[in-house]
Amino acid sequence: MNPDLPRRSGAAALRAAVFAGILALLALLSAAPAPAAATKKTLARDMAYYYKVSKDKGLGPNDRLYILDRLRKKYRDADFDLTDLYREIDRWSAAKAKLKKTAPAAETEPPAQAPEKTRPARRLAVLSDILATESTGYSRLTLTAAPGPVEFDEDSARDPAGAQPPVVLLYIRGAREDLEPLLKNFRVKEGLIRQVQTRTVSADPPVIKVSVSLREDRPFRTEQSDGRIILTVLKAGPTVQAAVPEPVPPEPAPPPAEAPKSKGSVYVLGAVKSPGPYELSGDLTLMQSIYLAGGFDKDAKVDRIRLIRSDQGTKVSWEYDLNDILKRRPEEDVQLKPGDQVLVPEKGSITKRMGGRERVLPWVGFLISLGLVLGFLI
Repeated sequence: MNPDLPRRSGAAALRAAVFAGILALLALLSAAPAPAAATKKTLARDMAYYYKVSKDKGLGPNDRLYILDRLRKKYRDADFDLTDLYREIDRWSAAKAKLKKTAPAAETEPPAQAPEKTRPARRLAVLSDILATESTGYSRLTLTAAPGPVEFDEDSARDPAGAQPPVVLLYIRGAREDLEPLLKNFRVKEGLIRQVQTRTVSADPPVIKVSVSLREDRPFRTEQSDGRIILTVLKAGPTVQAAVPEPVPPEPAPPPAEAPKSKGSVYVLGAVKSPGPYELSGDLTLMQSIYLAGGFDKDAKVDRIRLIRSDQGTKVSWEYDLNDILKRRPEEDVQLKPGDQVLVPEKGSITKRMGGRERVLPWVGFLISLGLVLGFLI
């Protein structure tokens, strides 16, 4: 009979028992209520059963961490303290790391070693700032935790029905919050990141949970650089639709400029290039009316310009020397009124208007008398 057969049979029975314990605990977790209905009582019951099975079956670090990770995912959305769960995860994570570094134990008792020196406690990192930025190809969230680097786990919560966009979950270990109140729960106006919420889920060991709600289901990645945890949500991908720009309403046309209202007409007559009536739509002076009529004719007498105005049925006239106004008294350039007449006489005229009456010049009368005398003599 093979002497190793009983030993092998016992080892196989032990592995079978351990496997059965794990299956029993996983069956309990599967039958547990959904995370939305998780309470402190269900957590206490699950932890108690975990302790009992782990002790009875003699589970090692790998088996314990597998079960604890399932519990962490089950209670990731819980709003109560998970310190006991995370303390147990850290405990067996350290045990697993120590087991990897330890060489296989020899059959003989190892020599006594000097006690290790007590190491100072690691300084906690501080989550002090959260910044959301937007670019043409991605939306980015930057979490600053100094001194870095820090440890973090990445997870996501998705709606099974696909009706709601996913939520990216970041669990930052070994850090505490020192954020402004507005940064603990804020909305982003544009981009793929819709809302950011932070909460301390465990005080010892310290664990901060950061929930990042997205507007659309897009690929994302996380990375760490110089004490910063960077979440990048890519806009490009097979589900990206071409953005259709919204139609820009045309700018309203400016109202048509109103034509200046006519106040009446003035009349520029005599030795000008374009005599006739002209509309008085604004302020108009005597000299401006001459320019409006094309300027003086070559035979115009600029020192005898007459302005005739009707004042309550009575015609009144004034005479102006435009040479004098141009050279010495520009302030006397009179403003015209509706109905005014501007008369520009010609040079060599044998008549002139005085006080509203016409008078024949003396030498013209003399010629007429001489003609009468000659008529009698003949």
